[in-house]
Amino acid sequence: MRYYPILFVCLTASLLIACETNNSPSFDRQPMLIQMADQIILPGYEDFLATASLLDTQVDAFAKNPTNETLAACQAAWKKAALSWKNTESFNIGPVRTRSLSSKIHYYPTPASFIETAVSNYSGSDDYIQTLGSNRKGLAAIEFLLFSSDEHETLSQFSDEKRMAILSLYTSDLVTIATRILNEWETYRADFIALSGSGTSSSASLLANQLLESLSNLNIKKLGNPMGLTDVSSSVNPDLVESPYAQESLEWIKVNLLSIAQTFNGGEGTGYDDYLDALAIDFDQNTTLSARINQQIQVCLEAANAINQPLQTAVVNDPLAVEALLAETQSLLSLMHTDMMSNIGLTVTPSDNDGD
Repeated sequence: MRYYPILFVCLTASLLIACETNNSPSFDRQPMLIQMADQIILPGYEDFLATASLLDTQVDAFAKNPTNETLAACQAAWKKAALSWKNTESFNIGPVRTRSLSSKIHYYPTPASFIETAVSNYSGSDDYIQTLGSNRKGLAAIEFLLFSSDEHETLSQFSDEKRMAILSLYTSDLVTIATRILNEWETYRADFIALSGSGTSSSASLLANQLLESLSNLNIKKLGNPMGLTDVSSSVNPDLVESPYAQESLEWIKVNLLSIAQTFNGGEGTGYDDYLDALAIDFDQNTTLSARINQQIQVCLEAANAINQPLQTAVVNDPLAVEALLAETQSLLSLMHTDMMSNIGLTVTPSDNDGD
């Protein structure tokens, strides 16, 4: 909202003093940070812990009784946990970043040979998981074990005690890390809210930059790489999609976009949209910048929904649809990177992505 000058007339015995406040629009960032912490970030990590715990429980049941039904339950639980984690990517700051915990949850691409080597070298020790790098464990490694073969072959593979044991280690480790993230964020909450300035180390800046990084990662790694449009890949390579075995890549992109929308809007409360509106920032004569950004998010979701097959096959069979999605997500990044950040006075900082 705008704040207009208020004229205070102060009478003394012989003097009239006119006092006027600053007429520049302003925005109190602290309520926004409270909203983000309590209604978006902490609930997001709570949900991931719950879904990771469910996955661990289902894997325990599968280990005790490996059947088609218990395998299917593990696969369904993995999809829920992975989707929950994708929802957090727009706000993975604080201890998640400073402790490099994100890559321990999901690092990709993870070569199949690395995971098979991790299985064959399993020593039987519970500490073995700590000797493995991020590209040999986490959601990607679990995906490979559960989805890389058909149902019959997968059940046969899990007759190997090492394979079953390391699957259990993987899911137990997810629960451990998810618990750590939630506990550390509950402690970090006070600092997050207190850092209510606009400098590069402020929470508003860190969170806004994470929005940009999440979107940039979507453009370059999740779409550009498999399309062969980056330095990593100069030709179409379906194996570079984010979820090559369970084929959840497109669903994850949609969740990423919905999470970006949720964080930008502060859910049902105060968000960056209100920040822009308080400063009266317009995109053009008829549209506020906040409305234009929300419109573009919807355009991106429509482009994603227009792809009617897994991303892994779409990059080969329907590249124009994938390119259309990429063009729209690039436009969204431009709006947020250039228009939003400059107008709310936040600095775009270099990414120090930890590999996820």
